[in-house]
Amino acid sequence: MESSSGVSNEFLSYWEDLKRAVTSFGTVAKSLDRVEEIVQENHALRRKATEAADRITELQSVRDSLTRTFEQRFETWNSERLGLQAQVNQAISRRDHEFSNNERQLKSLETQLLHIKSEVLQGTQALQTMKANLTGTQKKLDDLLSALELIQLDESL
Repeated sequence: MESSSGVSNEFLSYWEDLKRAVTSFGTVAKSLDRVEEIVQENHALRRKATEAADRITELQSVRDSLTRTFEQRFETWNSERLGLQAQVNQAISRRDHEFSNNERQLKSLETQLLHIKSEVLQGTQALQTMKANLTGTQKKLDDLLSALELIQLDESL
């Protein structure tokens, strides 16, 4: 059979099948191009994911290292702080003990000073009494000397 244009129906059918096949092939080719793009994007994303995982591992390593360093420094600082606190507590205890001793010694010295003051006052009173007695005795001696001088003067006259 032939169509009006002189081309057989079989050829037209073949031509239509070929046209559909070429069109389908073009669609498949576009789909394959898109699949290739997706595969490349997937490879790029996997590479980025691998790089990110490596970076995360590196950052975790740095974090772990910094954490260990911090913990070591904290332990050192805390140990030094506890040692210094113990020294401060000992110094406070010594100071309190010395203060108590000094306070007892001060009270003892105050008692001694009060006793010495009392003795000094008694001595001062005794000295004043002696001075008064000596002054009286001196006056008597002066009077006696004057009397003796008068007697001698009388005798010599």
